[in-house]
Amino acid sequence: MSRQNSIARLETFPARFRDLVTPLSPEDLAKRLPGEWSVLQIIHHVADSHINAMLRFKKPLTEDRPNLPNYDQDAFALLGDYDAPISWTLQILEGIHARLVRLLESLSEEQWQRTGLHPSWGEVTVEELAQRYADHGDNHIEQIQRTLANA
Repeated sequence: MSRQNSIARLETFPARFRDLVTPLSPEDLAKRLPGEWSVLQIIHHVADSHINAMLRFKKPLTEDRPNLPNYDQDAFALLGDYDAPISWTLQILEGIHARLVRLLESLSEEQWQRTGLHPSWGEVTVEELAQRYADHGDNHIEQIQRTLANA
């Protein structure tokens, strides 16, 4: 998959995500498949993940082979802010993605190849991170659609 494809998917993600989740009722937001988070938890998880993404992109761009931050996403999903209005989370995603796209569009060839060390993923390039986060957003859109259709 190309860098431009990853950037385009990251750029369009907030609007695609907003279009999917804004019309949902409280009952829809509470839906969950067995063993998975509720739709509301998924929405807030995406923001937490993409907040962390900014550090995961910027550290390798400013440090040599840094350790990339990790967090316990399941513990995060139990915190009190996971019942916040989804509009807050959608605002976060719009801002993060706008900045992220601007950052990625500015990178040199050398910067795309810089690496960081993630405890679960191992050594990853900035280019691989762009692909991971483009996929992450798309995967959670699909997860919410699946949950709404089957829960």
